[in-house]
Amino acid sequence: MPVSRKMLFLTHWMTDITGSSVVILEAAKAFQQLGYDAYVGCMKLTSPMATILQQNGIDAFQLRDKVDPGEYDVIWCQHITFGIVDIESYVGRPLPAKVIFTHLSPAVPLELPTYALEKDLASAILCNSDETLEAIVSIQGKTGREIVFGNAGPSAFKFAQRDRSELVRVLLVSNHVVPELEDAATYMRKEYNLHVEKLGVNTGVYRLVTPDDIAWADAVITIGKSVIYGLLGGLPVYVYGPHGGDGYLTDNNYQKNRTHNFSGRPSCAKKTGMQIAEEIVNDRQASLDMMFNMQRTFDIDFCLDKFIEVLSESLTKSPPIYVQREWLFQHRLYRHAVESLLIA
Repeated sequence: MPVSRKMLFLTHWMTDITGSSVVILEAAKAFQQLGYDAYVGCMKLTSPMATILQQNGIDAFQLRDKVDPGEYDVIWCQHITFGIVDIESYVGRPLPAKVIFTHLSPAVPLELPTYALEKDLASAILCNSDETLEAIVSIQGKTGREIVFGNAGPSAFKFAQRDRSELVRVLLVSNHVVPELEDAATYMRKEYNLHVEKLGVNTGVYRLVTPDDIAWADAVITIGKSVIYGLLGGLPVYVYGPHGGDGYLTDNNYQKNRTHNFSGRPSCAKKTGMQIAEEIVNDRQASLDMMFNMQRTFDIDFCLDKFIEVLSESLTKSPPIYVQREWLFQHRLYRHAVESLLIA
């Protein structure tokens, strides 16, 4: 019987159902499928994410003391957390765990390479988009270990694919208060008699997006991580959020939106609720056509299960990282910074 491998995910918090927390959850589940025991260490741990992790058999704990990398085969580092890992005991020796650094934004400070030794210690540097990759490389230089993983989602969402020639049901997924989207939902119900369901922290229905949600809808309005679920499920996606957005993804705007993590940037086009509702009803065909033509591409580009399988194989082949004594001063400074956040 093969020996189980141990995987530690380090992150700032696992509290609310946000894109960064869901990235940890889905990656942990994908590694579990490959035989890893998954653990999550974070500075703050509360429900709903604490409960969701437990329900998925993922042990989670709040960081209180230094982490021994000898206890794990792989450490996934998200946000400013790697300073808590004890590398001092391994000076002159290879670090026992392979380290993955993950970045989810080109602008949010917690998502940028705040750890000065990342480029020296990383076996892989994951970026959710080309825009994020460009930001990471501009800060710490190119290492050749950067990988764009595109906020990939579980393959289960592919089972949501079905015929969507008729528009009856619209799903609105957002954790943000966007007044024009609220207006659009009201307008779609009253003027077009559409069934509109809302999902998110401010909607009264606060839970993970599921394949059943994607299978139910004929169109989805969302940004970021939830866009990937729509693409995997063959569902026309209307990109709009706090930044605004281009509307339905089509052949003409898909690549630009993908580069910017389907965030509504860089166009940041602002629209009224009435305009959004009218576009949802009248402009869907171009998005349907793109979905039909590109479904196989989406299945390949955004399948998390396959990505994690390839990543796991590459980690086993990556060369060992020998801990240098000259790294210790910087690492201690960084650990003190992390510990101050733990106290706060």
